[in-house]
Amino acid sequence: MTEIDKDKLIDEVSGCNIFELELICKDQKELYTDEEMQLIEEFLEQKRQESKKPFSIIAFAEALFCIVSILVPIGGLIVGFIMLLKKSPQWKKAGKHILLAAFISALIQTVVFIIR
Repeated sequence: MTEIDKDKLIDEVSGCNIFELELICKDQKELYTDEEMQLIEEFLEQKRQESKKPFSIIAFAEALFCIVSILVPIGGLIVGFIMLLKKSPQWKKAGKHILLAAFISALIQTVVFIIR
């Protein structure tokens, strides 16, 4: 397997959660070569280890920036878009949540401003 193929496979499975990776390992072995299955199993083990961590910097950053985006929606929009540009699916998910909080906050602040 070339380095490019390995990168493509990692990009493909990086968006999968633990359940989906277990499904691939259990039921879809015939779709992948032995080398690809080894990489998928290693990635699955890495995901399992990450899920056992009690403290996640991504979760902390998401909570912090959601609060900031509620108070300052334009800041939340900027931070949310920056997080969407990251490769990690966890950072992208956090970026979506921050953008959602910023949009809702901006909408509520606009409505309150108009009503006043």
